[in-house]
Amino acid sequence: MELDELLLETRKRNMDNILNVVCYHTQTPVREVLSKSRQRQFVDCRRLIYTLIREIYNYPLLVIGKYFGKNHATIIHQLKVHKQLCEYGSDYQRNYNKIKDLMVINKDSFVVSEILIEQRNYLQNMVSTINEQIIRNNESKEEDLRSIDK
Repeated sequence: MELDELLLETRKRNMDNILNVVCYHTQTPVREVLSKSRQRQFVDCRRLIYTLIREIYNYPLLVIGKYFGKNHATIIHQLKVHKQLCEYGSDYQRNYNKIKDLMVINKDSFVVSEILIEQRNYLQNMVSTINEQIIRNNESKEEDLRSIDK
């Protein structure tokens, strides 16, 4: 797996994690959050997710937008609305603070699992490379033995 593919896979997994945590905490179905629904509950949930992805992982707006099938300008707008909602001490702000605390606590476990996956992949590549070298060395020795027998 190339580094770019690993990065994309890691980003997707991280965004999936945030999506699932927010949906679980707000008791909102994932399919509704990913839909084009404009109901307040689903829009608020999406806004929380965009903000957490941006704050915790600092992913580019284009990446966040692409994941949700949205334009980066939509993400910018929702981040601005998030700030406005948090200024007025609402239920939205309380939800955000609870979920953010949960995500920050759990972020390290996501990072640790990513590092372990990268290390496993590196070791698997090393083992494959060593096995290929052993096979080539054995083939070379067999050829040498054949040339001696002639």
